[in-house]
Amino acid sequence: MPKLNHSLIATMLLAAAPASAGTIHLNDPAITVTGINTIVVGAKYRLSPTNFDQSLDSGGGTGTVGGQPNFLSVNLGNLTALNGATYGFVFEHRAGQGFIFTMTNAAGASNTQAWGTFAPPVAADQSAALLPALAATGQVPGTPLAPGLPFNALHLEARATSSGTTAPVVSYSELSFITPGLAQVGSLVSGFALTPGTGGGNVNFPDPDADYHSQWFVADSNLALFDWTLAGKVRFDVTGSGALDERVRFGISGKEVSFTGGGVVPEPATWAMLIAGFGMVGLAARRRRDCTVTA
Repeated sequence: MPKLNHSLIATMLLAAAPASAGTIHLNDPAITVTGINTIVVGAKYRLSPTNFDQSLDSGGGTGTVGGQPNFLSVNLGNLTALNGATYGFVFEHRAGQGFIFTMTNAAGASNTQAWGTFAPPVAADQSAALLPALAATGQVPGTPLAPGLPFNALHLEARATSSGTTAPVVSYSELSFITPGLAQVGSLVSGFALTPGTGGGNVNFPDPDADYHSQWFVADSNLALFDWTLAGKVRFDVTGSGALDERVRFGISGKEVSFTGGGVVPEPATWAMLIAGFGMVGLAARRRRDCTVTA
């Protein structure tokens, strides 16, 4: 009788557990992020007088390795066009394909950046199957990366910091988060208006200071395995003059974090599958013993 690999059977049964067993905690005070291990993706919209306004990167912010940028970027009009303007945004992940970041102005004009390989293609002129890694990804800097590194948290972060005589306001509204296959616990903040000194105090992980406002969505599963979409509207309002780069921005990043809390347990359907599976493994082992005795 063929010899059964019990470990392989058990592994296959665990892998067969439904993806819907996952839970994502939205600003859940029961969750404490104890450490940020890697950063695998970032989407950013910022107010700048001289440089790119919208970017999608392969982790660790926007930088270069050996002269090669790890990001896709576009100039939407800088300070002149973006101050006082409301943009709609959509940040989407398609499992096995990649990330799509779209900004749309009040006139309906959109710009889309896509990192990955999509069928059908998305924004063919800006899609990139590979971007180089920065150190924050946990990969060797410069290593060509396709989407797919594991991560279990999404971090939303707004920043409004005064410089010179500037008085910035970073506001977002109508935020929605769609996660098929992931149960949601807690609640998102659908809108917030951040002025210098009015943020801080995040319950999951400390903000750098009160010029920041964060939301943390932490999952008990690998978010790279799920489809999800985060959407809303964002607006910058700045008066006065002074340096703006990186001081007035809104960003979303995917991170692999360590965390405590949440009471993570499999769903009943998952338990039933595992119990039945281990029963099958036990039955196979007993039959193998019987065959050995009677041989």
